[in-house]
Amino acid sequence: LDYGCGSGLLSIAALKLGAGHATAVDLDPQALLATQKNCTTNDCAQNATICLPQDLPRKQHEVLIANILSKTLIELSPTLNKLTSPGAMIALSGILETQAVAVCESWSDWATLGISQKTNEWVLLSGMKHK
Repeated sequence: LDYGCGSGLLSIAALKLGAGHATAVDLDPQALLATQKNCTTNDCAQNATICLPQDLPRKQHEVLIANILSKTLIELSPTLNKLTSPGAMIALSGILETQAVAVCESWSDWATLGISQKTNEWVLLSGMKHK
């Protein structure tokens, strides 16, 4: 699940690295059009579901990737909890190092996250949903 897919880069990377299917979700219809175009250009549209949040298939996902700012990740925590299966792998970016603790704390009831990579002031949080 690529939540906040933007141009679809994370979905495309996941598919190219061996994911059997990717679900790309965004609020912005223009982002969905860009994602569709980029998936088609990269020959992986047949393995992608691209949709608005309200059209998201009701299932739990084994992997969650998101490149969204911290405030939005905190707000989306309950929604993303419902969309991930127990043991799901999680990778979150778009997070300033100074905001990482707040994101981790807001997700701590259902996921264990930690900084796995840092570039300048930006961090990648990764971890797993509790079983």
